[in-house]
Amino acid sequence: MQSKTNSKMRILGLTLALGLNAPATSFANQEQASVTACRTAISAADNGIVNKSAEGISLKFKSMRGATIKKITFISKANNQRKTIVCKVRRGHVQELVDGNGTSLLNSAKAPLTKVKVKAETMNITQYNPVIQTEDVRGTADFYTSNFGFISKYDSDWYIHLQSEKHKDVNLAILRFDHETVPKVARVPTSGLILNFEVADAKSEYSKAVSNDLPILLTLRDEPWGQRHFITADPNGVLIDIIRPIPPSAEFLKNYSPDVVPQ
Repeated sequence: MQSKTNSKMRILGLTLALGLNAPATSFANQEQASVTACRTAISAADNGIVNKSAEGISLKFKSMRGATIKKITFISKANNQRKTIVCKVRRGHVQELVDGNGTSLLNSAKAPLTKVKVKAETMNITQYNPVIQTEDVRGTADFYTSNFGFISKYDSDWYIHLQSEKHKDVNLAILRFDHETVPKVARVPTSGLILNFEVADAKSEYSKAVSNDLPILLTLRDEPWGQRHFITADPNGVLIDIIRPIPPSAEFLKNYSPDVVPQ
């Protein structure tokens, strides 16, 4: 047992520090990320040792002081036999890479391995809505239902969830600013927020806003970056930018992704 332990310590004693921080992943995603990072490092170390498209069979997976230790079986290019590589990954970065004999494969690296990093799996967001924190939950909700076509889908004295009557993917929430669900450091009314509402006809909506005595902070105008818009505000001072996308000038056209250029 002591001999095996010493052997493991010799294998893991060759350390190359490659980085500190990477986004956290779940246990399952961490395992996959570690395999990917090891494959990338092995390929960069020596293309003559193993295939880039190796099997990647994980024979060992455990955590040791925040690091992931993987023993992975690959197929050798030289003789088509299985070859075992021990790879140590910490937070998405390869720190050690040795063969079964304890020889560091990083010694023959053709390029520095200082940027071997695996992007964490991104969150699958299924819905989005801004939340306005206010002292007057009811009054704020009434403002949006009266002027912008929202209807209530959840109604209480501390939280009201609003949804556009015509477009179900357009949602807005109103929250009592000092409710217990809000972290203490954030229990203040919302300020410095701008809501963008895209509409089919900004000129028509501007006439309605004026008729309804909404405050006009910016009168209707065309912008060279591709907007016809005006700005009003809710009772809390939250700005509301009413926008109709229009073709941008040549100067700003280059900033757009081709699939979202306003027509």
